[in-house]
Amino acid sequence: MVLIPLLPVGAVVGVLGISAITNMRQTIDLQKRFETNTIDSDDKSSILSCYLQTDTNGPPNASIPTDKTTSEVIRDLERMKRDELFTLFLSCVPPTELKQIQGEWDGLLLENNGLVMTKVGSFLSNTLFGRGRKWNGKAFLGVNPEESLASGTNRFLIQSDTQPSKTSIFNNHNFDYCLKASTFGRQSIGLCYAKYQSLLSPWKTMKDEVRVLRMPSSETTNENGGILIGVGWMAWSGGSLNCQPFCLIQSNEKQLKDR
Repeated sequence: MVLIPLLPVGAVVGVLGISAITNMRQTIDLQKRFETNTIDSDDKSSILSCYLQTDTNGPPNASIPTDKTTSEVIRDLERMKRDELFTLFLSCVPPTELKQIQGEWDGLLLENNGLVMTKVGSFLSNTLFGRGRKWNGKAFLGVNPEESLASGTNRFLIQSDTQPSKTSIFNNHNFDYCLKASTFGRQSIGLCYAKYQSLLSPWKTMKDEVRVLRMPSSETTNENGGILIGVGWMAWSGGSLNCQPFCLIQSNEKQLKDR
């Protein structure tokens, strides 16, 4: 009698475990093929192919087609699967200076990661990480030119109780960020949350890496704003091998001033 209610829980845990292992194997395989420049046309969808420039001397480099607007790029990213998004991330590079990404960025979870992991990613980011508030992006705060480390925070949407259509931004879960050697080769902007979390926090081991798909513009519009592609993970859920993709879109809001 006691085992009956445990069976569904065991099944869920089993499915989650299999999905995580599948992602981890995929990450290892893609990283190996990228480093050895053996990702060929058979491995790339027609959508992804538009964003990769072949390099005969090494792995491909990412570049947005000049005729694509921001909204078109986002639609393409939403249609890509995890392996395509991770390949695109590997093909990107970080900005040369931290101040280039300073300011407000709208966020979008790229959730085309199979039914199970898509639901898990949304639950973790919105229900748990956001405490019921929808994750809405990040703010990279002021950068001291003499320092190689800066701080930032995550943004979440708060819906008005009296006016459901009205929302505001709530900042929570701070992080430090810097230009660093990537876990996946090349370099990334690395985000670390450990300093701002308690010892028992599930986000203590959380880390993100972001790279540039399109450089930020000083004159942001909906058509030509900067786009960052990133991956995030926690040690307890498989670490970097089970990373989940997301993107950040340069906000039209006024950029934050240097502190």
